[in-house]
Amino acid sequence: DVRINAELIMDMKKTLSELTAKQTGHTVEEIYRDNEYDHWFTAQQALEYGFVDKIVTTPASMRGEE
Repeated sequence: DVRINAELIMDMKKTLSELTAKQTGHTVEEIYRDNEYDHWFTAQQALEYGFVDKIVTTPASMRGEE
């Protein structure tokens, strides 16, 4: 059971890394490296990394009114 669960986790990590690489423009290797440890992003860092398209600071900016 432990080995099966470990294989499932590794498969999920591979799939998520591939999807993240595709969406952010980073390589799969970069995603693996950056996910080896817990890392918290500020909004600006998430924008620069490619996790988000824009930073929403007010309800109006969410509606595109700013």
